[in-house]
Amino acid sequence: MNYKILVSFFLLNASLNVYAEDTVPGQQATKNGFITCKKTVDDIARFVAKDHEHSSLSTWNNKTPDTRMFNSNMNVKYSDGNSVAVISVSPTKSGKCDGAYTTIFPIAESCAVARETTFKDWKFFSESAGLIVLENINGNLSKTLLPVGSGCAAITTEVVYN
Repeated sequence: MNYKILVSFFLLNASLNVYAEDTVPGQQATKNGFITCKKTVDDIARFVAKDHEHSSLSTWNNKTPDTRMFNSNMNVKYSDGNSVAVISVSPTKSGKCDGAYTTIFPIAESCAVARETTFKDWKFFSESAGLIVLENINGNLSKTLLPVGSGCAAITTEVVYN
């Protein structure tokens, strides 16, 4: 086999793999100059989407995109329904990146049923304005159960500090 063809094959596959790992919000960040914290955008979006089909509508500062906050409204299609996520990432004065995301996932069952079944492993944190607030076992994620008609919207929030 020709050495140049072999090298070209590996380089092409390597570039395709890097692109395939980018999320839609990450691609939008790169395209629009939000470079320093692009990895944090991709990490959060990848965690939220978990390789599921997703789309994104993102906003950023047009004048100095790499020094200000990047925001993405991300829609994710799961096998059991759709979710909306809001991701915000910003560089810090120390050169690190802070980010946060909030997801909203509708559930057909009531919040009381969801609390006892779907979220039975989550720890009760509080009741806030009549809503159940839970946190995961590590205490780094909070989830609010919001009644919607006869169903429930599970609203999950996490802050990420790099």
